Amino acid sequence: MLGSVLAKSLRDQRAATGGWSLAIAILIVAVIALWPAFASAMSELARFMTTLPEPIRALMGSGDISTARGFLSVELFAYILPVLVAVLSIGKGAATIAGEEERGQLELLLVRPLPRRSIAWQKALALLAVVTLVATAGCVVAIVGVLVADMDVAAGEIARAMLGLGLFGWFFGSLAFGIGAATGRKIVAIAIAAAVAFAAYMAATFAPLIPALHWLADVSPWSWAFGDDPIADGIKAGGALGLLAGTALFIGLGIVGFDRRDVR
Repeated sequence: MLGSVLAKSLRDQRAATGGWSLAIAILIVAVIALWPAFASAMSELARFMTTLPEPIRALMGSGDISTARGFLSVELFAYILPVLVAVLSIGKGAATIAGEEERGQLELLLVRPLPRRSIAWQKALALLAVVTLVATAGCVVAIVGVLVADMDVAAGEIARAMLGLGLFGWFFGSLAFGIGAATGRKIVAIAIAAAVAFAAYMAATFAPLIPALHWLADVSPWSWAFGDDPIADGIKAGGALGLLAGTALFIGLGIVGFDRRDVR
C-alpha cells in the first residue's frame, strides 16, 4: 500500500518522462553534430567574442568556445538545458499536489487509509525520480555523442555537468512542489519558482560584473549547479550540498504544510 502512490505517480508520468528525455536527447545530439562544422572556425569566433561588451559575453556564457569543453558549456549549459530542466521540474513540481487538487483528482487519493505525509513524500520522490531519469538519459546521450564526434571531453566531465543539471532540477522542482503543497495553488507555485529561477540566472550571469554584487553570484543556485564552466570545472561539493539542502527543506516544508491545511 505504501509503495502504491509512488508506483502510480511514476506510471502516470511515464509518457511525459519519455517525451522530455527524447526532446533533450535530440537537442544534445543536434548541438554535438554542429561541432565538426564549427570546430575549424571556433578560434576566429572566440577572437570575435573578445571584442563584444562584457555583459554580452556574460549572457552568452563564460566558456572558451574554441575548445570542445567550452563549446558544450556555452551551447548546452549556459542557458538552453537549464531552462528546459527548470520548465520540466517547476511544472511537474507545481502539478504534483496543487495541480491534482485543482483538477479534483487529489480527493480520490485522500480517501485511502494513508497518512497525508506518506502521500506527499511519495509524490515528491516521484518528482525527483522523473528529473533524475531525464537528466540521466541526457547524460548517456551526451557521453555517446562526444565519443562518436571524437570531442576532447571526458565521460566524467559530462557526468559532473549532468549531475549539476539534475540537482538544479531537484532544487526548483522541490521549490514548486513545496509551495504548491502548502498553498494548493498551482499558478502561485509556478510563478514564485520561476521568479526565483530567473533571479538566480541574473545573479549568476551579471552580478560578477559588479564588484559590490559579486556575493549574489555566490549564493545563486544557478552558480551552485553550473559554476563558471560546467564541463571543465563541474559542480563543486559546496554547490551540491546547497542544492540538496534546499531540496530537502522545500519538500519538508511542503509536506508539513500539506498535512496541516484544509484541502479544497
